[in-house]
Amino acid sequence: MPCGLESKARIFGGEDARPESASFLAAIYNKKSFICSGTLISKRFVLTAAHCLDVKQDLFVGLGAYSKSNPLEKYPVSQQIQHPQYRNGFAPYDIGLLKLSARVVYNFNIKPICICTDKRINSKIPSLPTFEAFGWGLKEHFKDSEILQTITLNQLDKDICKELVAQDLLPSQICAGSKKGDSCKGDSGGPLINKIKLYDNIYTTQLGIVSFGTAACNSAAVYTNVTSFVDWIQETIKSSDDEQLNGPEVPFQFREAPSVRSPVSNYNTQEFFYDDCAQETMGSVIRPTIYGPGFQAQGVLIHSQFVITVATDLPENHNSLEVTLMGEQNYEEHKVSSVFKLPEYDIALLKLDRKLDRYDSLKPICMLASEESQEKAQKGLPFAIFDDGKAKNFAVRPADPNLCEHHIGAKLDQNQFCVESPPEMNRAPKTSGEIMTTIMKKSHIILLAMVSYSSDGLHVFTNVIKHTNWIWDIIYKDQLNRPSQ
Repeated sequence: MPCGLESKARIFGGEDARPESASFLAAIYNKKSFICSGTLISKRFVLTAAHCLDVKQDLFVGLGAYSKSNPLEKYPVSQQIQHPQYRNGFAPYDIGLLKLSARVVYNFNIKPICICTDKRINSKIPSLPTFEAFGWGLKEHFKDSEILQTITLNQLDKDICKELVAQDLLPSQICAGSKKGDSCKGDSGGPLINKIKLYDNIYTTQLGIVSFGTAACNSAAVYTNVTSFVDWIQETIKSSDDEQLNGPEVPFQFREAPSVRSPVSNYNTQEFFYDDCAQETMGSVIRPTIYGPGFQAQGVLIHSQFVITVATDLPENHNSLEVTLMGEQNYEEHKVSSVFKLPEYDIALLKLDRKLDRYDSLKPICMLASEESQEKAQKGLPFAIFDDGKAKNFAVRPADPNLCEHHIGAKLDQNQFCVESPPEMNRAPKTSGEIMTTIMKKSHIILLAMVSYSSDGLHVFTNVIKHTNWIWDIIYKDQLNRPSQ
């Protein structure tokens, strides 16, 4: 069975996890009680914190333990292995392995979490905004947790973390926390996880191990960076059991859990940032008009509260802007609460004053989540532009940039390309902000580019898909900074 396929140790202020989340969690007991959390990473090995093994005693591991007192399977531990550089209480090497007395039989309720064996993943970890943590530790009011808990944590700057935990952090450590809660006593050894996308699957992948935190369990905790020790994990498993470590092979991409992408209310697929997006025809896409003093342009809705349009000549004062949206039976007017610009690329992101109401059969346009899919879409000629007068898509291809520059009398920058209107299409200048699309899997309408300006049947488009990460980073940060409801 592959590890971590889709089917929060010290958790304080979290909530009950889904029962299926317990499939890779390990509850570690001595002869009297539960002592630590861990994760199943192969048929014979459980990953945990080295400090959980400081006291030499007989240990047992419970698997499939949504309720920590009632695991589906229980295995004696035949070997306890701390990292050779770990010293009692010396956090930078706080990682250990437990070898089970017998091989685990995988099933729906018991299966391994993934460990990525490509150390290049380390360079991507600092850019992750959030993680999920899991464990059976103390809950709010320091009550013991019987049911597996989960919480979404924000990655914290190491300088800020140093002030909170009163200790310097090394590259082999990750710091995370949340105002809502944190990992707490009893969660030690549990996982800090994220998602890795490989081809058409998303793998639950362990990036950290709960090491230590603050006594109040309400600000920050430090996690051992698993990828920093992947060589030691592999060598230990191989020398002890000649078994391979489970984990997705490269190429890989991060893909956060749905809770991380909280601004995307219906996010439950592997392809798109916003799942409930337009399909089949351009007529199904919500394309608002933006008005301001001396300004008018089209835009396109990409999220229930965000619109993409052009930056050129867009007024700086967001209070002067108005956005109108018209459907088959609906009409809405919105004010703009925030404007974010990439003026050098003629792209602006507008945040509306409120979320859009449900809108007949119209939907936001689709934006691809992975860089691999984005690159593929840009090569998927021909592209399509929409003739509103004829209510029809027309296939187009980028024109020769030299000829285009000669005809329009201006130089294209590296983020622009030129398209000529097909003979059968209306050759009138297109409105700034009109869009170019392509159609991919399941007939989803994908946003590629937006008209900056037109001249004599030639339309200069600015490439929007290249700046997808900038766009959605803003939306993520907006959601993270939004007060709890």
